[in-house]
Amino acid sequence: MRKKSTTSAEKLKNQGSRSNTDSQFRLANTYNRSLLEASLDPLVTISPDGSISDVNAATIKVTGFSREELIGTDFSIYFTEPDRAKAGYEKVFREGRVTDYELQIRHRNGTIIPVLYNASVFKDGAGNIAGVFAAARDITERKKTEKALQAQERFLNDVLSALNDGISVQDPSMTILRVNKTIEQWYPESVPHVGKRCFEAYHQRNKPCDICPVQKTLETGKPDHALVTIKTAGKVAGWAEIFSYPMFSPETGRITGVIEHVRDITEQKCLEYTYEQEMEYYSAELKRYVETLATTNNKLNLMNSVTRHDILNTVTGLLGVIDMALAAGTKEEETAFLHDIRTLGKTIQTQIEFTRQYQDIGVQVAEWYDVRSIITSAMEHLPLNGIAVTINIDRLAIYADPLIGKVFYNIVENSIRHGEHVTRMSFDCRKADSDIVIIFSDDGVGIPIDQKEKIFLKGFGKHTGLGMFLARAILSITDITIRETGEPFQGARFEISVPKGAYRLANAQ
Repeated sequence: MRKKSTTSAEKLKNQGSRSNTDSQFRLANTYNRSLLEASLDPLVTISPDGSISDVNAATIKVTGFSREELIGTDFSIYFTEPDRAKAGYEKVFREGRVTDYELQIRHRNGTIIPVLYNASVFKDGAGNIAGVFAAARDITERKKTEKALQAQERFLNDVLSALNDGISVQDPSMTILRVNKTIEQWYPESVPHVGKRCFEAYHQRNKPCDICPVQKTLETGKPDHALVTIKTAGKVAGWAEIFSYPMFSPETGRITGVIEHVRDITEQKCLEYTYEQEMEYYSAELKRYVETLATTNNKLNLMNSVTRHDILNTVTGLLGVIDMALAAGTKEEETAFLHDIRTLGKTIQTQIEFTRQYQDIGVQVAEWYDVRSIITSAMEHLPLNGIAVTINIDRLAIYADPLIGKVFYNIVENSIRHGEHVTRMSFDCRKADSDIVIIFSDDGVGIPIDQKEKIFLKGFGKHTGLGMFLARAILSITDITIRETGEPFQGARFEISVPKGAYRLANAQ
């Protein structure tokens, strides 16, 4: 059997069909090429072996190589990291696509262009993978923006880090968005702070603090301010000044958060406290000086009037006795009058001695004296003759007249002279409200109830009658008082009350 010959009509038909297919293929190629060239982003097709099979004009521009130079070459060699580029298109073949794969194209002239690649596989008519289609997006401007933002971020960090004040940024729920190094140094136990609510991170509370300017700013949308104490173990350890400033959305105008600015003002408050203490101290000192001048003036007036009166009375009596002595008729009468004259003369001597001692009180400016040292020094000049003395006073200083030593001398001398059988003495002190009380006690006969105040009167007693009078006068210069509180026949007891401001405890905080 022989093959059927093709007719001329059939040949013309077949030729027309092929011509139509070729025309459609050319049209499709033209369309695809137009799509490739219309893109401003570099577009590349890659064969399964990694070689470039097609490119658009944008690829030619970004690489600096012609289309002929690019096609058939290894896709990865045009990047600064060829291995990473190769791994990228291999991943596409393996997984079907990659998204935002960052690479850097190296231009022929050495220029580096950062790009993001998005790629996916394409298949032939039989469904087999024919290659990879990759599109690159030039992100040079984005990189510049990122660098600018990073530079701004570094600048902001440097500024915040340089501040000694604490800075934190919080959202409307008071959740911390950002802090500076000062905050981290102040609250190291709760680092990292970001993501925690401020009252939890800083104060270990489950709700906002009672005085919270941040909360007020969130409520009002206005800046606020507060002065708060810093407590450690329940005690005030310092002070802080807190400022809060609102942040608003430029689009909606709603508050988006708060900037909290915390300033440690402990040193400033301590200086203010020290200044106030010093002013209080100097005011008290000035008051003491004024009162001392007034006391001194009164004392001098008293000394002039009382002592002059006493001496004149004594001289009058002396002159009378002399007259009687001159008129005496016997030797015995003359001798008796001479004894009276001697007694009156010694009285005048005592009165003049009193003026010498009394005039020294308040002449010199009062100072601070260590009580134990003053007592010890006074005891060295007294005939104790085996009397046991205990001093239970340490680190106590009092503000007194420079004759304060004579007070303790007179107290002890009075005890030795009038206590009759004293074997022991003691000095103690105790707190009484805001005063400090210095206590002297002995085991002598004590002082009768009706004489407890009289012993402080000038001239009262079996000796000169000046010792306890002078003691009270010396103490009164700085508002210190003295009284006798012992039980009769159970020993003497003198209580010296030193008011607040006139004593210091060396171990006081």
